[in-house]
Amino acid sequence: MAIVMDELERFVKVVGWLDEARWAKADWWDGWKSESVTQLKLSPDQKVLAHWITYITDMQMSAKIVWTRGLPVFAAIVKEYVDVDDPNKLLRNRRKPKGKGKVDTFRINGNLEFTPRYPYHHDQIKRTLVILKEYDKSLVQFISKIIELYGNSDIGIREIAHALYLLTYTDSKKLSENKTIKILQNRDELDRSFIKWNKNTTNNKKRLWAALRDYVKHDKLCKCFNNNLPKWTEYINLSDLELPGDVWNGLFAEKMLFPLAERNGVNIKGKRGKSNVNAPMLARRIYEKIGSASFYPEQLDVSFDIASRMCDKSLCDICVFGKNKAKDFCAEPGSSKLCPVILILTGNKQDCSTENCPIITGDGKGLCKGQVY
Repeated sequence: MAIVMDELERFVKVVGWLDEARWAKADWWDGWKSESVTQLKLSPDQKVLAHWITYITDMQMSAKIVWTRGLPVFAAIVKEYVDVDDPNKLLRNRRKPKGKGKVDTFRINGNLEFTPRYPYHHDQIKRTLVILKEYDKSLVQFISKIIELYGNSDIGIREIAHALYLLTYTDSKKLSENKTIKILQNRDELDRSFIKWNKNTTNNKKRLWAALRDYVKHDKLCKCFNNNLPKWTEYINLSDLELPGDVWNGLFAEKMLFPLAERNGVNIKGKRGKSNVNAPMLARRIYEKIGSASFYPEQLDVSFDIASRMCDKSLCDICVFGKNKAKDFCAEPGSSKLCPVILILTGNKQDCSTENCPIITGDGKGLCKGQVY
């Protein structure tokens, strides 16, 4: 049994190292730095809401397109939203029909435009802005009121996630905005809704968990929260965050995670035992198997970077979980340079440090049995 657990321990050590590098130097994405966004001079509150609205459309579309083209549009809409009484009218004025069977485009002053992937993204944005009128048009204020409703000490990140799901991702045809507001302002009704929702937190909730994760782990966004909610981090238990479940998470799971988990005694099957669970559920089960305080499911989102660079291109000889030949690119011990291995594996920037470096010790080498020889 000790040998079996050793593989998982080696695996999560490398994942933790990659995850730390992912967030250590996290900066604003390119869209935030565009002139069209910087000239808006968004407040911390407005940046959070622009980020939340943009994530609604981050679905089956290149993330680069969403965050370089979509963000400037939604940042402008959020800036206007503060001064309007009717968010429906605001969105109608910014919505340009593309024709029958096509998704309408958001357009700002004729020079900024973005078309979401699906028509219901328009509905989810409208729902969000309508409900937030009850919360000073602020996502941070919304969360603050939910925390207050729970009496501060009785709430964690999952309760907050549930409230955010009701805010944006619940179908308005099944639960209207007015009924949702009543639930959000009544502790008993909110508790009943949460109990049902909490039974299935790993299916089709990628955008929810990805956005919420950013408010916890992205230093600049976390500071935006702290600006109006100073005790924000007190309600956070990182182990409660779910793996978002991006397509790259799924590819990494198929290539490596399912075989690794199965040979280490982790149940990879669904309720009926025929098909495998999805990547977020598998991440949760690995966490429960290990019971390690140094690992939590969301950390496996490093696979978003690894899978696109390693798995998709079959660079198993270089990969840290394959032959680990990336070690050949290591900087000299004590170097003041950026770690070239992390740059190659994930595209993230981290200063070189030989202390507890899993590349040097080969902790991940050979863990992926699907490697190419």
